[in-house]
Amino acid sequence: MSSSQTKALRLTAIATISALALASAAVAQNASQPPVAPVAPAKPAAPAVPVAPAAPVAPAAPVAPVKPVATPTAAHGSTPEGQGIPAGGVAGPSHPSTSPLKFEVSSHDFGKISDSKSVSYEFKFKNTSDKVVNIVNATGSCGCTVPTFEKQHQPGGEGKITATFNPAGRNGREVKTVTVYLDDPATPTLQLQIIADVQKRVIVEPMQVYMGEVNFKTSRDQTVTLTGRAENFDITNAEVQGSGFKLSPVSKDKVEVSGEQLNRVSYKVTVDDTMPISRAQANAVFSTNDPLSPTVNVSLIADVVGQLRINPPQIGIKMSVAGEPFFSDVFIENREAQPFNILGVSFEPAAGLSAETNLSAVIDVTRREPGSKAAYRIRLSGTTPANATELRGIIKVQTDAKDQADIAIQVSGFQVPVAGQQAPKPTAAAPQPNMRVTAPQPVQASPAAPAQISPATDNDVVPGTVRPEPGTPAAPAIKK
Repeated sequence: MSSSQTKALRLTAIATISALALASAAVAQNASQPPVAPVAPAKPAAPAVPVAPAAPVAPAAPVAPVKPVATPTAAHGSTPEGQGIPAGGVAGPSHPSTSPLKFEVSSHDFGKISDSKSVSYEFKFKNTSDKVVNIVNATGSCGCTVPTFEKQHQPGGEGKITATFNPAGRNGREVKTVTVYLDDPATPTLQLQIIADVQKRVIVEPMQVYMGEVNFKTSRDQTVTLTGRAENFDITNAEVQGSGFKLSPVSKDKVEVSGEQLNRVSYKVTVDDTMPISRAQANAVFSTNDPLSPTVNVSLIADVVGQLRINPPQIGIKMSVAGEPFFSDVFIENREAQPFNILGVSFEPAAGLSAETNLSAVIDVTRREPGSKAAYRIRLSGTTPANATELRGIIKVQTDAKDQADIAIQVSGFQVPVAGQQAPKPTAAAPQPNMRVTAPQPVQASPAAPAQISPATDNDVVPGTVRPEPGTPAAPAIKK
């Protein structure tokens, strides 16, 4: 080794020793000084200025959508197991997989049918179980649908349930259900369905003629039309069975119904102006030239009314707890708010009632409003007896109204036991109530001699004692 190399190595060693010594001194000095407080974290730097985006990259080619797995669909007219597909494409009632009877279809659509003839369909099935299956019963959803069936079915055997539908009196779409009851605990019931679009041979509008209220000694008309599907349809005869109405032909024309050109015949229904004040009911019978629908019946109703209105037209009484009061009101008023007077009131019991009773009932007649003679209230009131009692009869009212001098108001009542109480035993013969009519001078009413009530004048107390509602203090008689 040369002298220059030796000298360099010495200098390097001295520098290294000096550095180590300085580092040791620094460590000793730091250990003798107190710790420095932690430095607060620096605030986050402001967001960088957005850089303009690079040129867009061309999108990748779209991935073709995955096609769904095709589900097999029953062809029109075919039937999946346990389900029927009618002509309209509507699924019938579904049957559980546990059913031992497998039906070819569970629903059948007859399509368009006439209302003049019944139709039937056979629901065929097979017993796919390994046991005997009994059909306990089969019922239709209404009386128009009647099922017939064979009761017992061997394993592997075939059978049928025949459903017969009677469309008489029906029109339009009809959906009926047949419920089949089995002795199989896993599937005790099954349902079948029949559908039909019923086409009436004769369409009647309206099917029932109701004239409403018709004033006494006046007349009212209403038109009824009959439209037939038979060729050259016509009415050969028309008559009224009963009284109170008249029929007269009006016109013949053609009308379109569901795309068909049909013959229509119109008749006028007239309320007879000689009908008394009462409800008129009769039946119009139309004979046609259609052999499938030779006669058509239409009910006719009208309420012939006088100048006085009775509301309600009869009194109903319901008695319950013995000793409790009961009452029921009926109002008589002039339809044109014209004054009238009540001349007398009496009660006539129904025939055959016993003469002995502990029921005491009172008939009160008061003005409906103070000072008015256009409306009166008739109240039947009393106290429920201890024994079962029947109340039946007629309240007869005499007035000075020209068209309604005599008015009869039906009365019917019975005793209803309260829940939890033993119902009283009825007597051998229904008793006759002991009626009393209250007036300025109370008069005992009897069937032979009706109680008379003097007409009210402007200075008179209104006929009858004003009785309060049950449980309220008595009120004085109303004066004008």
